[in-house]
Amino acid sequence: MLHRLDYPERLKSKVWVKEIWKNPGDKIFNLIMIIPVAAALFLIFTPFLSLTLKISLKALAAAAVSNMVKSALLLSLYSSAVSTAIACILGVAAAYMLAFKKIPYKHVWNTVATLPMVLPPAVGGYLLLLTFGRYGLVGHWFYLSGYSIMFTDQAIIIAQIFVILPFVINAVRTSFEGINAEYKEVALTMGASEWQIFTRVILPLSKPGIFSGAIMAFTRAMGEFGATMMVSGLNETMSIAIYRNATAGHRTEADILSMILIMVSFGIMILMKNLDKND
Repeated sequence: MLHRLDYPERLKSKVWVKEIWKNPGDKIFNLIMIIPVAAALFLIFTPFLSLTLKISLKALAAAAVSNMVKSALLLSLYSSAVSTAIACILGVAAAYMLAFKKIPYKHVWNTVATLPMVLPPAVGGYLLLLTFGRYGLVGHWFYLSGYSIMFTDQAIIIAQIFVILPFVINAVRTSFEGINAEYKEVALTMGASEWQIFTRVILPLSKPGIFSGAIMAFTRAMGEFGATMMVSGLNETMSIAIYRNATAGHRTEADILSMILIMVSFGIMILMKNLDKND
């Protein structure tokens, strides 16, 4: 009777599971598959377990009120929020042009828009130094006017925007391209302007994609290290503070900072899951 059942029914059947393990070939195959799965789980969970076993709640509570932790956390939250807001404004505009406009060499602009995602972080940071540094293409003019961009909070925000902007563009563009073209056509026949179509049709229908891109960008900005490290100077985000404390031998501080950042990231991940369910 087993062979007469539909595939989904057989897959759910206890008899089917038993048959899998009765077949010697299938048993070997499943054992082989278990090994890489176990290795993957080990690599993912063991570092978190190692950190958890080293931290006490008392130490975590004490560190949470220290000036160093508060300063790094506030700078991370502030810079990530500002960079995400700016990246969303720029990303929505760029995604609209790439999704709906016939622009020359669109494939080139698509590639350029996603390039920061694949650049090594050190390269991204160095490019920002060449652009906004004291003798950089843009930074030199600010320096002549008595203002330096590099090694300030503003430099951290610029670095984060550089890194997270492609995430916003990709998420929003995908959302834009998924909109049924008939909605735009109906709005046009009713005499709506392009601005009205954008604000009353496209943006409302793309809210899930925009929120997803924004949350992804904020999470990425919170954890950004490589490019930010090269332009931050003495300023410390959470990631930079973890690195400097670890290299200086201050393991307790590094442990606690890591745990706080993990908790923040975990909270953001739960928020993303809830948004996906609501959609």
